[in-house]
Amino acid sequence: MKKKIANRRDQLHAYKGQQTGLMRLFRRCAKGEISSGQFYKDLPCYWSDELNDRFTGPGFARSAKDDDRDDIVVEEIDRLREERVPTRKAFLSEMLCLRFPKEYPVWNKPVEAYLQAVGFKAPRKASDGVRYVDLAKKLRFSLLQNPDHPAQNLAELDVVIWLGYGQK
Repeated sequence: MKKKIANRRDQLHAYKGQQTGLMRLFRRCAKGEISSGQFYKDLPCYWSDELNDRFTGPGFARSAKDDDRDDIVVEEIDRLREERVPTRKAFLSEMLCLRFPKEYPVWNKPVEAYLQAVGFKAPRKASDGVRYVDLAKKLRFSLLQNPDHPAQNLAELDVVIWLGYGQK
């Protein structure tokens, strides 16, 4: 597990070198300066296995500003659901986890399997966005309650979950 967590730390470090360009790419697409197609064409220049900053394999002091970010995350995940973007949870959550590794987890199949195994229940009738932020808060709290855990943030916790619930 320690080797996997060390690798995740390397990925976070590699991301720091690509962060400025990746954020610029997001802003350009958000402003309509480039198309979605161009965004996805350029994305591997900033986020890929080759750059070692991609988490997914193939296939608690919080400020008002952070709370505002949670609201924006909820809105964006829900908007992507309405637009029927199939990769919305895994992709957007990984981007958030890269940028804010202490605050947002990756939301993928191993995490879903883990949640089911531990009996995680999101609020009834919650939207995907609300479910994701609720998950983030619970995982943050879990790490705070377990200071001796080898994972120091949600990005590192993701690799631990992959070890137990990922494809074998």
